[in-house]
Amino acid sequence: SYSLQYIEFLYRVINDIKMSSVIHKQNMKSFLIHGTAVIEAIANFVVISQGYGKTTIWKSLTKNHSVEYTLNSVSYKNEVEIFEKLESKVLTSMTFDTLIKKVESKKLFGSSFPIYSKIKPLRQLRNKIHIHDSENSGYTDWYNFNRKEYELIREVLFEILRSDLFNNNEFEGFKFLNV
Repeated sequence: SYSLQYIEFLYRVINDIKMSSVIHKQNMKSFLIHGTAVIEAIANFVVISQGYGKTTIWKSLTKNHSVEYTLNSVSYKNEVEIFEKLESKVLTSMTFDTLIKKVESKKLFGSSFPIYSKIKPLRQLRNKIHIHDSENSGYTDWYNFNRKEYELIREVLFEILRSDLFNNNEFEGFKFLNV
């Protein structure tokens, strides 16, 4: 709920305050990052509550065992992770990509949810948050966070919050997301 309130604040900043184009883009980027975090949290809850969560019977005890050695003048390193077998399955974390695939394949936002395919591009944009990951100047925030992406996150989040998951799908508080 904090993130939803924050993106409403960002919506107001983006639409009501005159700012430089760079600051404007950074606010749209923040809107997308926080909006996508809301989608990921909802997807995680739905996947787990519907019984599709990833489980394991193994608990990692340590990853610090490593052995370095040389064979034929070539250096090698083996790293060993030690696991303990549990008596029963426990939930384990899933990547956003895994969550998206489960939500879409199982139609967990409802069979009438119209835009499953638009969630993956948001994940890809969300993953561009690290400036040092830019391979060339075409991958910078300036080119990746525009009105189109801003409207995409608003559309997807609005549709999720109006989906079959929620009883009151006409909640007035989310009208700012309606594109």
